[in-house]
Amino acid sequence: MLTDKKCALKELKVSQLRKAVARNLTEGKKIPWSSCKLSVDATTINFYIKHRGLKIDAIFLSAMAELIYCKMPQMNVRWADGEKDPATQKETGPKIFLFNELNFGLAMESKNGLTVVTIRDVEHKNVWRLNAKIKELASIATEGKLRPQHFEPKPNIVFNNIGIYPNITDGDPLLVPGNTFMISAFRIMDTHVIYKGYTFIRPMMNVKITFDHRPLDGKDPAMFLNLLKEYIENFK
Repeated sequence: MLTDKKCALKELKVSQLRKAVARNLTEGKKIPWSSCKLSVDATTINFYIKHRGLKIDAIFLSAMAELIYCKMPQMNVRWADGEKDPATQKETGPKIFLFNELNFGLAMESKNGLTVVTIRDVEHKNVWRLNAKIKELASIATEGKLRPQHFEPKPNIVFNNIGIYPNITDGDPLLVPGNTFMISAFRIMDTHVIYKGYTFIRPMMNVKITFDHRPLDGKDPAMFLNLLKEYIENFK
């Protein structure tokens, strides 16, 4: 193995961002996570993406917000480990916090690498306002002008559009501390689908939910993913 300077071509400087990513991912490996996925027919959203200028990120964030706010508020939680009370030096037990507001994280490319920005109060934004906000944040990220306020408050729910990378149809996105679950959308690809004995070619995409198993049992994430599929396939 190449383990020292004698074998390496050169030593690369580790940026502060890369150090932070490494710390978060190392801590994230301690989270007892699980995942499940399903296939979604992207015919309807393809129309809005190609002909109406909507970003897939906005469509998913809008659908996730409506689903959580109207049907499954129990998904908007966060696990907190126990900690020592500085006054009494006694250990407090772990807690689960339930939130009213929806502050979603959105994974996007920045000038300094992949990052997750926060979109606040998603429940108060329709899909077009979300679309505009995402475009604004993408421009700021590309210019390398993201500031601490763009990452606050720390999101417990994240959307990750992996479909921007050609031919990637599956994967295991990692949670970081503070994340309760992440929805990942993969590449839309023409796929043979059998329906009532007939074969059709449909634009299909895999959608995966990765979740912290401490505040959530498998039932709710599985139900959420199935309902999200319905929302996306019937988007309007």
